Amino acid sequence: AARGAMSAARQSARAPGEEMRRARAALRAVRQRADGRVLVFTGAGCSADSKIPTFRGSNAGTLWGGISGKVAMAVFGTPFGWRWLPQRAWRHYLKDFYLPICKAEPHAGHMALSQFESEFRKKASSRPNYSKSCFTTVTMNVDNLHQRAGSTNVHELHGSTSRHRCVEKGHM
Repeated sequence: AARGAMSAARQSARAPGEEMRRARAALRAVRQRADGRVLVFTGAGCSADSKIPTFRGSNAGTLWGGISGKVAMAVFGTPFGWRWLPQRAWRHYLKDFYLPICKAEPHAGHMALSQFESEFRKKASSRPNYSKSCFTTVTMNVDNLHQRAGSTNVHELHGSTSRHRCVEKGHM
């Protein structure tokens, strides 16, 4: 049911109205079956709907697709490449990776998850064993779009473009 809910929520970004009603109905079905905790996993498809290129794949919308993408990944996707050609690495990172993320906006799927989290927390807060972690979103995306949509308990498996760490000193 949760997979169907997210799929329906993502579809609502493309066709408002009926699709959004279907997404909300699917999310309500999940809420009725949930026994106090909900865990949501999201990945590249969620960001792709906000026009952020994915890392892998065969279509033209992938960041590391084709021969040139594989070479760029081998060079700029490693600490070696950043040390060897730092100016090019920064240019590639900013132009092809960071800029599309900055321009992206949360879509209806992000908003539906945020709204669902808020409604679920309100309902769950009346239970004696209520925990703020009753609704958790785990994402492989680094774009911060779940948080920008209003989700509050988000775990980013691959980090975030909103936080950087110095490789020499280790500070954020």
